[in-house]
Amino acid sequence: PFFVVDFRENTDQSQDALRRDFLQKDRQQGCALDAAPLMRVTILQWAERQWDLIWSHHHLILDGWSSGLVLNEVQQIYAALLEGNAPALKPERPYTDFLRWLSQRDNLADEDYWRHTMQGVEQATALPLLHRGMPAANDDVANVVSFQCQLDVQSQTALNRLTQELGVTAAIPVFACWGWLLSRYADTDDVVFGITTSGRPADFLDVENMVGLFINTIPLRMKAGRAMTIGECLIGLHKRLASSREHEHTGLSRIAAWSNLPSGQSLFDSIVVVENYPLAARGDTLGNAKIVDFHLQEESNYPLTLIVEPCEAGLELRLLADTNRVAFHIAQAMAEQMCFLLQQLAKSGPMENLCQLQLLTPAQQHQQLHVWNDTHAPYDTGASLASLFIDQVKRTPDATALIDANGELSYLALQDRVSQLVQSIDQLKLNANSPIAVRMTRDREMLIALLAVVSAGHHYVPIEPQLPAARVMAIFDSLPVACLLTVTSLLESTRLLVSERSIEVIDTVQTQVLPVCELHSRANPRDPAYVIFTSGSTGRPKGVLVLHQKAVNLVSWVNSKFKIGADDTILFVTSPSFDLSVYDIFGILAAGACVRIANEAEISDPERLLHIIEHEPITFWDSAPAALWQLESLLPRCSGRAALRLVFLSGDWIPLALPDKLKAAF
Repeated sequence: PFFVVDFRENTDQSQDALRRDFLQKDRQQGCALDAAPLMRVTILQWAERQWDLIWSHHHLILDGWSSGLVLNEVQQIYAALLEGNAPALKPERPYTDFLRWLSQRDNLADEDYWRHTMQGVEQATALPLLHRGMPAANDDVANVVSFQCQLDVQSQTALNRLTQELGVTAAIPVFACWGWLLSRYADTDDVVFGITTSGRPADFLDVENMVGLFINTIPLRMKAGRAMTIGECLIGLHKRLASSREHEHTGLSRIAAWSNLPSGQSLFDSIVVVENYPLAARGDTLGNAKIVDFHLQEESNYPLTLIVEPCEAGLELRLLADTNRVAFHIAQAMAEQMCFLLQQLAKSGPMENLCQLQLLTPAQQHQQLHVWNDTHAPYDTGASLASLFIDQVKRTPDATALIDANGELSYLALQDRVSQLVQSIDQLKLNANSPIAVRMTRDREMLIALLAVVSAGHHYVPIEPQLPAARVMAIFDSLPVACLLTVTSLLESTRLLVSERSIEVIDTVQTQVLPVCELHSRANPRDPAYVIFTSGSTGRPKGVLVLHQKAVNLVSWVNSKFKIGADDTILFVTSPSFDLSVYDIFGILAAGACVRIANEAEISDPERLLHIIEHEPITFWDSAPAALWQLESLLPRCSGRAALRLVFLSGDWIPLALPDKLKAAF
């Protein structure tokens, strides 16, 4: 089809705006695969002697090399017609000859090669994609954005010297840098990406002048260990590429079928195209007419397509990214990183280590190290965990501080109980900042004990009731524990546990008979607040000591950032031996919110936990992912009445499906 659009009378918009609008609509129109000839030509007329020629065609009928040949012939015909001469083009070899040559190839040799090459590859190289596979259902057309950067002439010249020294082709540094970039994003030394080959056999007569679809995309596998030198990487990649030349005409679907990847899964999510075919036109004249500009617009069905081609300024790099599947800022960063890797490679020698090539550009390094880490925010540097609680009691004495199986307790009532236990601790006349072990059940006594320890100027050491005696003794061996707080139900087992130690045991329940007194914090900001021991899964458990000031910093940030206040209630499910509990108790109480303590029976029953979330005013959940994942199968049953607004998950990897399921349920 041939169309002419006359824009000579249109003065409402600029030429650039009209051209941009037309090109966008033309791209969206695409090509109907059931209607030949899969191409169209449109003439945009701007003035009496000024036109744009828009040639749109599908890659199925001809490749980039062929496009240049066709345009050169159009140039010759147009120039001849303008000069009044009859066009004279020599006949070229028909494309059917190439198809016949393809049909005579040894497919068994191709299969053997590609099976061996792709052995061990069980999935596509993991990339930071928003959606794997085709665009999401609500995105009918890929939203392809081009990110451009240039490699200067000096760097290009240096790369040419390096390739000549090593005896590799000019495209190898591009492939090596892209492979290294992917390996860092995927955190693997074995990556696969696609490359395009011209598909024109060197021994096929006159193939360079034939028009048709010769180009092919094949996988290139790169193994880049951190101990590998640059020379080893480039030469190894060159040898792998050279060995594939005899098999580069194999269809990608066949290669995928011969691999270990599941059926229907793509071999890769990115391709690299190093352009080396003729330009659109040789010269800028068409008889007595003149070409003033030309532009090539390409599309890709891969999430990431890197196109590299020579230009007067050096090398032009264009990263085409489908922003429906790759976040805009990630694609932009990858384009900049690719150019930076080439710049570094140009300054490197063959014996230098590959891992010396830095991924982040100087600007990106500054952003991560300084801009993103500029987290300074004002907070009360003179506060302690105890003083935060005491100050909140003064503001909201009658508000509910906690809820457990025995009911509610107000801030003032909680403070009174804490003051009673502080008196009992004081009677022991411990040295200041002493470690006090806390072995409690999951109820109000736990919070009373922890608040009392820090208010009395000491630091607490949580001991789980089910912790083996040997582990407890290891903790006591590393800390001068002289006091242990527990409750009546655990009193007998606790005394037996410390029977061979000089440790005073206090039953916090029994302190209720003591008089209530005014509570003051004796802790200084630089004093230790607690010591929590690691699980010991990698060896001997290690105690981590945290100061009040550090904990107060975290509390202040969370409460400010997420606007925690009197309307919030946290469902407290973590162990005091897990550092998440520090905020769950002290942070929530500092904000005037409420701690709903889940007991052991509730924690072990997912249905009871979900019932609490749905029928109580729970707004906040904070745990390791595994604790919440146990509710996953129950989430579809949620009624939508829950008040949950915040979910904090940390300490382990988060199941990919969990965030979306939570958002759907709550």
